[in-house]
Amino acid sequence: MRHRKTTPKLGYKRDQRARLLRNLVTSLIIHERITTSPAKARATRSIAEKIITRGKNDTLHSRRQVASFIYGAEAVRKIFNELGPRYAQRPGGYTRTMKLGPRAGDAAEACVLELVDSSVAFKPKEKEKGRKDKDQEKKEKKQKKSEAGGPAPASAARQ
Repeated sequence: MRHRKTTPKLGYKRDQRARLLRNLVTSLIIHERITTSPAKARATRSIAEKIITRGKNDTLHSRRQVASFIYGAEAVRKIFNELGPRYAQRPGGYTRTMKLGPRAGDAAEACVLELVDSSVAFKPKEKEKGRKDKDQEKKEKKQKKSEAGGPAPASAARQ
């Protein structure tokens, strides 16, 4: 029986979800930071923590277990050569999640999942102060083109 054994489905079938999570964990290990949805970040986080914990014990068996889940030899080498020694004294909690707010394309909630004590530091984008009108930006671009001696606007050529 599978009492209380819940798995985040993420809207995918089993094999699709497994491939997605393998890709996310591999990307997290290689780049040390990924941007994704909060639900995918939570699912990725639990797997990544287990993989990094396995990387602390550098044996042939643990290497084969990690290699069976992670894509690419480069990621496996990074786990055992860099991440394992980096987190050797840490008893867990290798990742951090920070919410970014709504994504620009579809307004879905986005977040950053990154490794703690990473050399790649998170720098949030600064918001623009007083954004100009689009019409005003277009006028400025046309003025710059005409000053630079570029082709004249079509409306000026008709007159």
